Amino acid sequence: MLDIEQEFYKHFQIIPALTPYLREQSYRLRFEVLCQEKEISSFPAANYPDGLERDEYDDRSVHYLIYHIESGRYVGTVRLILWDNTSNLMAFPLISHVHDYIDMAAIKKLPASQIAEISRLVIIKEFRTRIKHFTFKKGSYEDYKRITKINRLVTHPVIGLLAAILKISSGNGIKYWLAGMEPSLNKRLSQLGLQLSPLGPLVEYHGLRRPYIGMVDDVVKSLYFNNKEIWKFVTEHGELWPPPITVERRPNLSG
Repeated sequence: MLDIEQEFYKHFQIIPALTPYLREQSYRLRFEVLCQEKEISSFPAANYPDGLERDEYDDRSVHYLIYHIESGRYVGTVRLILWDNTSNLMAFPLISHVHDYIDMAAIKKLPASQIAEISRLVIIKEFRTRIKHFTFKKGSYEDYKRITKINRLVTHPVIGLLAAILKISSGNGIKYWLAGMEPSLNKRLSQLGLQLSPLGPLVEYHGLRRPYIGMVDDVVKSLYFNNKEIWKFVTEHGELWPPPITVERRPNLSG
């Protein structure tokens, strides 16, 4: 059986952006993807003359980076926006943008301190599809191709970002995820076994995106039953999030 953890860490590192330098690398990646490559209208490059895409939510977010060992580049980043200690769910940017389209009464029943918004999940263009040979040192690309024939997602930065999201959630008591996602990203996460529930229709939110919510216990449980190897990797073999309790069905011995 393919050892996902071993194969992933041959190519990548998952790094918490704890220093000003690392936070800057995250902001720079966001600028490169959102402002320059995708040219999303809500991220005009002219607004960021220093080449760093930042906003008011960064100071109450936890940030992670994915580092590609062979090329020596940071290739992906994500942040989780945490609650701001107010009673207002509008503190989450997704809610403030889509509150007219979703069931706010249901959302208000959730403890705000246990909610986090998955935000600024970006991967540079060269790594959003099959990674090209020029990112590898001589000889190692053939090994990479062999592994991706078995499971293309194993060495993709997106599973590293998912692992980072679990690390943040475990360390901050997060039980619910909010996310505004493009259909293509939702499809990729579904391939991993990650299932989030739609909150409403496609809306304009830094591009056409759909709001989603997930109870972390349910999402991780779905991952456990649908892709056990990915579950082991992203939960660090259950250390970050325990496996679901299962009840063995016993035969009926009566009569």
